[in-house]
Amino acid sequence: MKLIEANIMARGLMNKYGLHNWGLRWMAETAFIGQTNYAEKVIYLSSPWTVLNPARRMKQIVLHEIAHALTGPTAKHGRLWINKCKELGAGHQEFITTKGTGWNSPYDI
Repeated sequence: MKLIEANIMARGLMNKYGLHNWGLRWMAETAFIGQTNYAEKVIYLSSPWTVLNPARRMKQIVLHEIAHALTGPTAKHGRLWINKCKELGAGHQEFITTKGTGWNSPYDI
């Protein structure tokens, strides 16, 4: 997915779910595809991973991170967070694979 398209999609979803006061930032990190920083109120997305994944998967990743933002740091990947994922239409077990990329990830499936 192109970064500009991902940025528009992610910001639109963040606004849709009330995260108007949250930021969206890009990172060069490849250990994570997305990360929620509660202290900074920022959702980070990996630019290297974004360009390797289709829009449908990136939407799931963004919804995954939005669910984290909405449920708070203590929810982690527990029941509250899972229920929020379901409410948002996010697959709470959305993972990516690094197979064939030359990168290693603990999330390989």
